[in-house]
Amino acid sequence: LKRSIRFTVEGTYVDLRKLINLLELSELFLTLEEISLSGGEGGALRINLILATYFVAEGPTAAASGGTP
Repeated sequence: LKRSIRFTVEGTYVDLRKLINLLELSELFLTLEEISLSGGEGGALRINLILATYFVAEGPTAAASGGTP
């Protein structure tokens, strides 16, 4: 199962780089599916992100498709 979240963050270049770095270092299984950059107010930058994670389906559906229950 795939679950995605779309959100927008605004900040300085340094702060946004720190955020991306923390996402990359996360112990959670996250994929950065999409990122776009635009100018914000007062010299700040805005990034739009789509993050996704995947889960193994449990129950009869997973067993029928060869997944682990």
